[in-house]
Amino acid sequence: LGSAITISCNYKKGEEIVQGWTGLCNLCWQWRKLPVNYFPVLLNEVSCDTSDVGCLSGFGNCRPVMRTINVLRNAGTNKSPRWVQESINTISACECQVEIGTPLHSLVLR
Repeated sequence: LGSAITISCNYKKGEEIVQGWTGLCNLCWQWRKLPVNYFPVLLNEVSCDTSDVGCLSGFGNCRPVMRTINVLRNAGTNKSPRWVQESINTISACECQVEIGTPLHSLVLR
């Protein structure tokens, strides 16, 4: 819903996030601009960097993690607004995922 505007893609996989820990995927920060009849108009999102070609030496893919949030939508007019709550999906993270049934999947289950 709406359009995404990438602000920056500063985190690259392999860089230290917290002492001794690193991520498996490149991350981007973006704003999602919702249509004018929604509130809030802008959402902060963390997304996967589209230039990232995979993770775990190609055995996995960096995929967005979605979460549902509640926003308001004006179902009336500008002069006579009628705000209704609506649930929408937004990107909250990017994680390295492996396909079920592959050799790496059995390692994830341990």
